[in-house]
Amino acid sequence: MTSCKDRHEGIRNTSIMKDIFNKYPNMKVVSLILKELLRIYELNKPFSGGIGSYVLVILVHNIIKMKGLEVSKDYFKLLIEV
Repeated sequence: MTSCKDRHEGIRNTSIMKDIFNKYPNMKVVSLILKELLRIYELNKPFSGGIGSYVLVILVHNIIKMKGLEVSKDYFKLLIEV
């Protein structure tokens, strides 16, 4: 039996993120802005309770889907409304 720490999902996760960014090209900008904010407030390290890139992208993607929005030139409005 393989333990959780023996399984590495990085390649699969990268593929998922690429698919999301291909569908929503402007979401890369949103993710980078949020990543910088997380870094400023020292919330970017998953091993110390922060949020990593994969979780951040999935979180933003799901918010977009829940609200039924498209990421367009108005994507900053999405950040304010959340």
